[in-house]
Amino acid sequence: MILGLHRLLPNTLRRQLILGVALVHAVLMTLFIWDLTARQKEMLLERQTELAQALAGSMAASSAGWVSARDYYGLQEIVTAQRRYPEFLFAMILDRDGRILAHSDMARLGQYVRDLPPQAKPALISRGAILVDAVNPVFLGDTHLGWTRVGLSQKGASTQLARVTREGALYALAAIVIGALLAWAMGHRLTRRLHAIQAVADRVQAGEETCRAVVAGEDEAARLAHAFNTMLDSLARSRKELLAHREHLEELVGNRTAELRENQRQLEAIIENLPAIFFTKDAEGRHLMVNRRYEEGVGINRERVIGCTDREIFPAETAETIQERDRQVLAGRTPVTFEERVPHPDGVWHDYLTTKVPLLDETGRACALIGIATDITPLKLLQKDLALAKEEAERNARAKSEFLANMSHEIRTPLNAVLGLARIGARDHAGHAETYTRILEAGEHLLGVINDILDISRLEAGKLAVETHPFPLSATLANAVGLLAGAARQKNLAFAVERAPDLPDWVQGDARRLQQILVNLLSNAVKFTQAGEVRLRVTRAGGEILFCVIDTGIGMDPNQAARLFQPFEQADNSTTRKYGGSGLGLAISRNLAHLMGGDIRLESAPGRGSAFTLRLPLPETGPEPEETHPAGERRGSRLAGLRVLVAEDMEINRFILADLLAHEGARAVFAEQGLQALERLEAAGADAFDIVLMDVQMPVMDGYEAARRIKEKAPGLPVIGLTAHALAEERKHCLDAGMADHITKPIDPDALIAAIRRLTGGVTPAPDARAETGANLRPASEAEADQAPSLDWAALLARHAGREAFVEKLVALALNALPASLEKLRTATRQNDLAALRIEAHTLKGACGNLLARRAAELARRTEQAAHDLAPASAALSQELAQSLQDLLAELRLRAGE
Repeated sequence: MILGLHRLLPNTLRRQLILGVALVHAVLMTLFIWDLTARQKEMLLERQTELAQALAGSMAASSAGWVSARDYYGLQEIVTAQRRYPEFLFAMILDRDGRILAHSDMARLGQYVRDLPPQAKPALISRGAILVDAVNPVFLGDTHLGWTRVGLSQKGASTQLARVTREGALYALAAIVIGALLAWAMGHRLTRRLHAIQAVADRVQAGEETCRAVVAGEDEAARLAHAFNTMLDSLARSRKELLAHREHLEELVGNRTAELRENQRQLEAIIENLPAIFFTKDAEGRHLMVNRRYEEGVGINRERVIGCTDREIFPAETAETIQERDRQVLAGRTPVTFEERVPHPDGVWHDYLTTKVPLLDETGRACALIGIATDITPLKLLQKDLALAKEEAERNARAKSEFLANMSHEIRTPLNAVLGLARIGARDHAGHAETYTRILEAGEHLLGVINDILDISRLEAGKLAVETHPFPLSATLANAVGLLAGAARQKNLAFAVERAPDLPDWVQGDARRLQQILVNLLSNAVKFTQAGEVRLRVTRAGGEILFCVIDTGIGMDPNQAARLFQPFEQADNSTTRKYGGSGLGLAISRNLAHLMGGDIRLESAPGRGSAFTLRLPLPETGPEPEETHPAGERRGSRLAGLRVLVAEDMEINRFILADLLAHEGARAVFAEQGLQALERLEAAGADAFDIVLMDVQMPVMDGYEAARRIKEKAPGLPVIGLTAHALAEERKHCLDAGMADHITKPIDPDALIAAIRRLTGGVTPAPDARAETGANLRPASEAEADQAPSLDWAALLARHAGREAFVEKLVALALNALPASLEKLRTATRQNDLAALRIEAHTLKGACGNLLARRAAELARRTEQAAHDLAPASAALSQELAQSLQDLLAELRLRAGE
């Protein structure tokens, strides 16, 4: 066998060289590739180990604060950030006991790891061909808080090693072939060149990585040297790239760590300096973070608060309330804001406005909450003080109004007697007329002061309203000027009126209030002008009318002018002493101007007179249409042939309506309440009546419900509401119930007839708004009602065309009905039944108004309003109303001869 092998050996040097070189090259290249692969494997494993340890260390450094705060979102963000590194398998952050706080696999959160090192130092759990598993302890200061752990795969390294092995094998095969050919062609040269290449390989193996084989020529040895050098260059570049990647990775980790630290610092600074309490809690209610304001409010250092629940901080009852609210917040998904009371260390309870927000994990489950609480105790105290101040102001305003009303009544009653006696004295005692005239002048002056005080009181209370209706501008100017022209002549003052040619004849506004302002301005001009002139200049500026009152009087400086429009203010105290006056006229005038959408401006200088300019928006309009009657129609037959259904519970009102409708030619059917009116309508049929007059407030069924029912049964049948309420909202209430119009009690016959004719196809236009509200039948003010007689017989006779028999029957009905109403009023007062008192006062308001008992009607109105507002004054007003009714009944009995 050995002899046979010997025969197989080349018997020539060339062949032996070729075979020897090939064998040597095969052996050498195999050893080289094996060694190179082993070194590459070791290098790649070392690189992965260093990378895993670096990542674990970086995570440990960046997660210490988050582990301490138990901020799972922050920890999870750190873990998730590691996914971008190549060959990443897993990353986790654990507490000291091995419980997973954050993991690249969310399903493993909360599990425990048991293979941690016994000592808190970096370590390798696994370092093999498949996995590099590195662990690093997490320290905050000297306190060991937990672990970070990173796993990197060796799959990429294995692939690279396989590629290097394949390439090495190819290189080895090429080297063997080249060597054999070289030995075959140039044996001696091939041996020398291979020795040179081997020498370079040995130097590279010894660590001279920059060494390269230099073989000239183009033969196999040269190409082998070139391939060898290329391989070495490739390995050098790979190592350089690996080092650069490692440096870049370390730079990225450093920058990210710095950003996280800066963001954390800024967030902590914001939270620490919040002007409100800030805290975070985990799902179990343990505090994770608090700020300085929390420490101040609770009185406990944050070191003792962190990790504690509310039961360890607050009293049991307070803690249970807070924890119940936390459970509600964690069960929801949206922020919740509420008020709560919390005791401070000094024992004082404070009110807080607290907002709590649930923090959700990736699965949408609430894992923690954030709370911000603002101390609103000072605001609560301020609100309480404001409420008390408002209540006190309202009480003072009511007391002021009641005082003024009482004083008005108490002063006006004897003042009327004084004025009346003075007029009688001036008439009957010609020799002493001057004395009585002075008494009259002083009394009228006092009456003007009282009126000014009442006006300013109503303006301050918002109870003084202005009207809007067409009026002739020239007539109003003439009335105002006529009142002051005589006073100007007595002082030898020139008194002139200058009218622009483009002034409209008729304007829309409140003539009475305009005249009141002009009279006040002209009166002041005459009063404070001793010589010279007073002029009224009226011009037009767009949609406004300008009334300028100019005088050559004493004038005033800017400081005096600034105080002039304040109540009870005049230019100075000497003005009051010299010229008199209450100092209210200009304040009232400016307020009235504001109510009418205008203003008053003043230009003045001491010794050079003053100019008051009143600007008012008074749109141009035409005169009101006058009521026309068809040819041959008599005033007593304006409703001839009409069929009227009337619902009215008050007998006096039914009597008046029956007389009025019969006198005007209408046929009327009466019902005493809404349900009875419906029965009358159903019995007679929907076509049996042309119109319905419906009292609003009745027993069993009120007018609103009855009107709605009629609208359903007979949609085309118009209904007019009759009510003692004169407010605009009452009219709207009637129209909303389906009524076609609204007439105020006491009823103005012309206004009612005009409304009936308009709704039934007559020719009478809609009545004036003032007639609808009954303004011409009511006293101008409460004070005037207070001084009115119990019953105005002359006005009552005039209203009913002088028919004494009718008035006597009306008196008899009143004597029959009013005692029962008086008894109901007193019963409601005794029982403090404000609802019944309001109803009875409302009924009496209409009844007394129809009798023209103005004082009783006004007292009934005030009593009704007080009962509606639940005002304490309702009892006193009802007693005053009862006394007024007694006086009225006494006068009625006297009239009836009882």
